[in-house]
Amino acid sequence: MQDFGCAVEGYVASGRGLVLLAENAPRFYHAHIILELLCGTEVHLECNVEGVKVFTGGVAWPEFTKLPNAGRAILSGLENLYEGTTIAEFKALGGGFETLAKNSQNKTAVVYRDVDDQKRGRIMVDTGYTKIWEGWGTPGTARYFMNAAVWLLALDYRIQTSAPEAPFVRGALNTNLRELRPGATPKLLPQIASRLIDVIFVLDKSGSVGAGWTPTVQFVETFVKSSAVRIAEWAVNVGILCFDARITQELELTHNKLNLDSHIANLKTLRADGGDTRFDRAMQAASEMFRKSKRKNPLRILVFETDGIDSSKYSRGEDDIDTLLGVCVGPSANPDKFRSKMIKKPGDQVLQVENFANLTQIVSSIVENVKAGRG
Repeated sequence: MQDFGCAVEGYVASGRGLVLLAENAPRFYHAHIILELLCGTEVHLECNVEGVKVFTGGVAWPEFTKLPNAGRAILSGLENLYEGTTIAEFKALGGGFETLAKNSQNKTAVVYRDVDDQKRGRIMVDTGYTKIWEGWGTPGTARYFMNAAVWLLALDYRIQTSAPEAPFVRGALNTNLRELRPGATPKLLPQIASRLIDVIFVLDKSGSVGAGWTPTVQFVETFVKSSAVRIAEWAVNVGILCFDARITQELELTHNKLNLDSHIANLKTLRADGGDTRFDRAMQAASEMFRKSKRKNPLRILVFETDGIDSSKYSRGEDDIDTLLGVCVGPSANPDKFRSKMIKKPGDQVLQVENFANLTQIVSSIVENVKAGRG
């Protein structure tokens, strides 16, 4: 289920429309998982509510004329709508969602979200999917879903060309339409990685880093927020670990934006005040983090950033890392010694940076290695 949720997250990130259908327990868990991935804890589904009512105009949507264009498009031409036999309930509603219709117990039953500021696709959530399971012949149901399908495809943006999201939505729309042609071979997301990718950042937090710690964290944040990673977000997992004489501040491999943002925000509050620079412990921890990944045959990229020389006399042996990118920062780092200890495979590289302020300039080099994992 988690893999499915990640695939849906990537689908929406590409700008395409999504409808989630839920019902009473346990038939809302799939929607709950996907909404948690898309919105964190801002949207929460639970509970069982008895339905079986048929709404008439003015009951489910008493202020139809006050709805934004999106809501009016979905409900256009409807005089009746069956709410479903048993339905779930929204206990929390955020994440940019708006209420479209309420059930007979005055609980939010249908919600929607238009293209957001991250250019993610439109979403609609209906908590009474028995309206198509047991009630397809009930008044209004077929029209309701046809309206929703047109709205999710964003066909209206072909006319409303002045809308700020129009160019992006039209690109996603054209891809959707190509896939709907008879004989076409559907592709989930042709622009994302065809191979899963695990990227671990190993960050030197020894005392010599000093004021360079802030740009070091910014270096990771720039990569996480790069367009290439956002587009391929479900396929690219990112892990972070910091080291000096010991391992601190580990974040296991994840593509969850909330977890990554939270961890990076925490790193910004720290200082580089550790002791020795122990490559051996850093590499051992990174290898263990890679092994914990349960994804099948991912491309493993290790980004190892340091401003000093190893104090553990470590020399890299056989491991499961596909590509190691050494990032040597400042005059105290010795790229030649790093190369002799750590560079063992054809794809390995050493990237030298004069100072911490220039760290983010090499993000594009790391992104290129991620892109190399795409088909």
